[in-house]
Amino acid sequence: MSLPDALRNGLSSLKDDFLLGGEEGRHRFYSRFSAYVDDVQTSLAERRNPVSKARRPARPHPSDLLRRLVATDCVPNAKMGRRGQPVKSVALLTNQVLDWKSLAPTYGGGERVCLTLAGLLRESGCTVTIYQGAHQPFQGECAGFKVIGLPSHQRFSEFDYGISENFFDISHSYDGVIYNLPEYASAHRMRRDALLLCHGIWFDHRNYEGLGIRSEDWFRHLHRCFAQPGLVVSVDTNSINVVRALWPELATKMVYLPNFADTELFHPQVEWPTPQRSAEDLTILFPRRSHVNRGSRILRDILSRIPHRCRILWIGEGDGPDNRIIEALAQQDSRLQFLKASFEQMPDYYRSADICVIPTIACEGTSLSCIESLASGCATVATHIGGLSDIIQSGSNGLLVSPNPESISGAINYLIEHSAERTRLQLAARQSAQHFDVTRWRKRWLALLSHFGWIPAEAGRSEDALFWL
Repeated sequence: MSLPDALRNGLSSLKDDFLLGGEEGRHRFYSRFSAYVDDVQTSLAERRNPVSKARRPARPHPSDLLRRLVATDCVPNAKMGRRGQPVKSVALLTNQVLDWKSLAPTYGGGERVCLTLAGLLRESGCTVTIYQGAHQPFQGECAGFKVIGLPSHQRFSEFDYGISENFFDISHSYDGVIYNLPEYASAHRMRRDALLLCHGIWFDHRNYEGLGIRSEDWFRHLHRCFAQPGLVVSVDTNSINVVRALWPELATKMVYLPNFADTELFHPQVEWPTPQRSAEDLTILFPRRSHVNRGSRILRDILSRIPHRCRILWIGEGDGPDNRIIEALAQQDSRLQFLKASFEQMPDYYRSADICVIPTIACEGTSLSCIESLASGCATVATHIGGLSDIIQSGSNGLLVSPNPESISGAINYLIEHSAERTRLQLAARQSAQHFDVTRWRKRWLALLSHFGWIPAEAGRSEDALFWL
């Protein structure tokens, strides 16, 4: 290991002790500090003058280095563009935009936000190269962007620090750097002018075994994810509140900027709303990827509590075990259809639905599906998980309920049986979706990028976007 790497790793370890370890960690910090300073100074002296190995410089006071250790993590730089110039080239690291096996495009929420942001940067004059996780190196293309696969064999729990390390070595040839998820930002090395997107808290559950969630080492990785970038853009307020509760000094670098829907693409049908319909004529839509955290494993209990003979659609392919759960349930319950649809087909499915259900039990930001359901004029039922409460104001533009089958099914039954209330929420849904329109999202992002020096100031000037900062 080179001396700069050794110094960097030593400082990071000491800082983790101080920031994360409480009283015990601070005692450990001061006990290790003197030895660390001695080692650093001895190494430097030997490099400058190999003859004078026995001579050691005076030891500085611990508070001097402590100030240097913590100062960089409290407040982001006012200008993040390299050398104060507008950013011309951007490297964007994400989980995937191309499937790891087939290299076919994937269109989950995180992928769609990634590609939409890349498109906005391209329109602003930046060249964007997308890097993603992969089983083996590859080069491909998605939506006109060059995509490069970065394999990794180094990770702790969900934190893929191997990819983060590889990406750091690559990132110096670009003016700007974006991490599309925190789990890829936990390595010890990271550009301090990097921008990080947080798509919601992903660790509010215990649905996976063997990941080491909430261990001491796990929190060290989590802290690095949020401490190292210059700016963190969160799609929901819940993420900001969680980080503020854990590390109050990091909240100053977090900005709330919610997700979006194209309200011209997602809109109600021409004859809308139609309150005078029997239960048998109603369609209930679950626009969810089949996954434990998206509610696939509580669907059986939800449906068992709905006595009405309505049409029920679950649209979204996900994990293999959860796909099989939904498929088996569809064979047993004639009301249910399990469908796989492209993004281009989804607006028609939303328009055909009367009620839309977001049965999330964990790991949610500002759900694109939820916003799209509002834009399409659906009476929406969502759980109060993550950023869903940033979208749904219960009783105003939808119903917000507890993440359990009893509450979810109760809200669905209520909307089936009360047509006037269903109609009222459908009208309010469409109106509230305008606050999340993609045009506003673009203005907010341009204002943010301009504020931090990524694009010229005039490009981000917008009266209805400045308040967002």
